[in-house]
Amino acid sequence: MSWLSVYYRKHFNWNTEKYGESNWHQIQRLFNQVCHPVKLIRLESGPDIDTLIVEKNNTEYDLLQMSSGEHQVLRILVGMVAEVAINSIVLIDEVELHLHPVWQERLIEALREEPSNNQYIFTTHSPFVKQLFFENEIIELGELGEQI
Repeated sequence: MSWLSVYYRKHFNWNTEKYGESNWHQIQRLFNQVCHPVKLIRLESGPDIDTLIVEKNNTEYDLLQMSSGEHQVLRILVGMVAEVAINSIVLIDEVELHLHPVWQERLIEALREEPSNNQYIFTTHSPFVKQLFFENEIIELGELGEQI
């Protein structure tokens, strides 16, 4: 949560014309794109800890009430932004974990569309995820227990 707090605070004084999209806005935009109809709304400062607020169907809730899929998407996005993943090779292990198939597809498509010039390597056991890629984009490592 600390990276997200920093990004949120910097967002309000961010010079978009000079630096481009703020880290907070990038995370918020991608989260909202992947997790629709859930929206990442804001961070509320508390005396001891900041609280992330999301909204679904006009109902707000916090980080503790988020689904495991929402947590997973947030972890991936914050991790990428925190590590400044630009012109990088990014490995996302078992991209399908905790994600509804629609969100799996949205996440992969959102990352493909980002202008970061990254190369993504996704590992998966999911036939659904596999069918999202062209044949020449897939490297199969074999069956479980098979020596490679």
